[in-house]
Amino acid sequence: MQLIGAAKRHELFGIMSAHSILRRQLCLYLLISITFCSGPTKPDEIPPPITALKYDQEPNWSPNGDVIAFYRGRKEPGVSGLYLMNSDGSDLRYLVPRGRAPKWSPQGDRILYKIATDNQIYIYDVASDSSSAITSDNHQNIDPAWFPDGESIVYSIRVGSDSTAGIWKLNLTTSSARRIIQLWGRYPSISLSGTYITFIEEVGTGSSLSIANVYPDSIGNITRLVSGSQINTPYMQYPSFNNTGTNILFQADNEVLYEPREYREYRIYIYNSNGTNDDTITELVNGGVSPAWSPDNSHIIYTKFIKYEQNIVGNGYLWIMNIDTKDKWQITYP
Repeated sequence: MQLIGAAKRHELFGIMSAHSILRRQLCLYLLISITFCSGPTKPDEIPPPITALKYDQEPNWSPNGDVIAFYRGRKEPGVSGLYLMNSDGSDLRYLVPRGRAPKWSPQGDRILYKIATDNQIYIYDVASDSSSAITSDNHQNIDPAWFPDGESIVYSIRVGSDSTAGIWKLNLTTSSARRIIQLWGRYPSISLSGTYITFIEEVGTGSSLSIANVYPDSIGNITRLVSGSQINTPYMQYPSFNNTGTNILFQADNEVLYEPREYREYRIYIYNSNGTNDDTITELVNGGVSPAWSPDNSHIIYTKFIKYEQNIVGNGYLWIMNIDTKDKWQITYP
């Protein structure tokens, strides 16, 4: 590459000699031969990761099941952000630029979401078609979720000191916030009864699916339900209760920052707590992320995600699966 660069600079400052031209042509010929005639890629060689994958993620159903909110990620300016669509994929509309992680309120009149560029949490009011910030500090506020009464929320502070990191409860009427879990926890979800909280507890280099009782200003003892070693995938995300509080949906993956993306695997599981000692963990989807329940618990919606490859049909887009029949269909498209 230095020889070619030198030749180009020579062209800019004078006419090259015949010998120089022949030498340059020979170098170009050798370079092309090495680049395009080196034979097929060896099976153990991994191609560069595809970083421009378009994706629809973090779906959340409205309480009546009619509308789905989700995040759409695109490289084109003015496209990425929070979207709404009907549950069959029709009537797609752009709602909030850069909005992520939407959560419908239990009454269906508001949507919680975060904006990653300022690390704050907002509420979109459906009736007034307007948004307002409910956090305004220097912390990284993420993973918002509702309490069933719609009067309080929980969220995570991902990066901070030992006095701030953890899971917080915020009363929307009084604007008072209290840390209820003093751990490196993420993705809190409150049961419909309001008596339990599930979240992902970060433990060493992995994580665990954990649960605890919820009290007005605190929680009870934390119980770890699933560890990464049980399902051979150290990282878990996006847990959520079903309406009865007996099943928890979650994503698990083996994503490691220093590992080639082509080795990563993403699965969706259900943890079933039936009140006995034979709780079960069932794999629902091999190749899916950010799952969410339908309001009647009969379906889930998720992002199909099989490695970082754009050429897989439906990869990066939203799909719905019937829990009983396991039938799946795609509902968002390029």
